Amino acid sequence: EAAAGGSTGPSGSRSKMVVLNELLTLTKKKSEMSHDFELEAGQQMTLSVYTRCKTGASAELLRSDGGSMMTKIDFVGDEENEPYSRTIGAVVGPGSFTVKLKLMSEPGVFLVLGTTGAN
Repeated sequence: EAAAGGSTGPSGSRSKMVVLNELLTLTKKKSEMSHDFELEAGQQMTLSVYTRCKTGASAELLRSDGGSMMTKIDFVGDEENEPYSRTIGAVVGPGSFTVKLKLMSEPGVFLVLGTTGAN
């Protein structure tokens, strides 16, 4: 991965740097979880979710400091126990944000990653 100073990949394209890494385990008893994060002025981040849960979940991206929903997606897998990912959306700072996942039916483990282009 890119060092703090940034680098370019073999093709000359900028690498991505993980700036948010949160594992959310959703169960029948705890079918909804959220994670709060902040971005500085000028920071940009793309949020994605990775899972093997075929029945999927819904994901919301909220602006915490204004209370407004920025985006909401529902996602499901194609095959049982096959990993897949979906992009939730992109955010630009400054501000406080919340990503919220809600289970559709079956329990699952979801990895939320936030990436930014290395500077």
